[in-house]
Amino acid sequence: MTLRADIHLTLGAFTLDLSFSAPAGEVLAVVGQNGAGKSSVLAAIAGLIPLQRGEIVLDDRMLERVATGIRLAPQARQLGVLFQGLALFEHLSALDNVAYGLRARGVDKRSARARAHTWLERFGIPELAPRRPRELSGGQAQRVALARALICEPRALLLDEPLAALDAQTRLEVREILRETLGAFAGVSLLVTHELDDALALADRLLVLDAGKLAQEGSPEQVMAAPATAHLQAMLSGRRASSTPVPST
Repeated sequence: MTLRADIHLTLGAFTLDLSFSAPAGEVLAVVGQNGAGKSSVLAAIAGLIPLQRGEIVLDDRMLERVATGIRLAPQARQLGVLFQGLALFEHLSALDNVAYGLRARGVDKRSARARAHTWLERFGIPELAPRRPRELSGGQAQRVALARALICEPRALLLDEPLAALDAQTRLEVREILRETLGAFAGVSLLVTHELDDALALADRLLVLDAGKLAQEGSPEQVMAAPATAHLQAMLSGRRASSTPVPST
């Protein structure tokens, strides 16, 4: 299974022009400073922003091709999406948050809840089933959001700044949850982050965006050795000055 994306779109004064492919089993991170176009890449693949030129193909299934007018709706793309801030529904319990995707696809409430409970058990949090999002810690909420993204058995998992707004200790805890989850996921994993440490800890390969264009592509080690953008160079300089150890992959 492979995700192939040829993305060309203009949003106001900003232009995104990017082509890449990602095989199943690899965690591909899209990194760059704020405004580089990272989240727009995920939104385009998820079907939330229409392409103006190009195509998106997942395992030989055409999700979108401008030239032929093909454009599948977001819910038909078989993608699991973990939004920035997690976007859990505050009025629903953890169980019903996880079951939501199945219910939206027409699965009856009893069956959807049973499968949701199984996923909560997989993440070791079945006791959280009746709690609302405001009653969950950052790590607990992340587990619920991951279960919700995976319950419909997606062929690709898209993660938009999944560790943003977490305190330092919770960030380390959730990063480990993500590492384990992505390591066990059989499909394509695409991670967007502006935090270099998160990309280095989680990704097998990095795409470095700068002003909507690909500035560099390579393994974490290759990017660390020769950063191609001023933003990355500054981040690495600050990182080395603070003597932060390189996260293991």
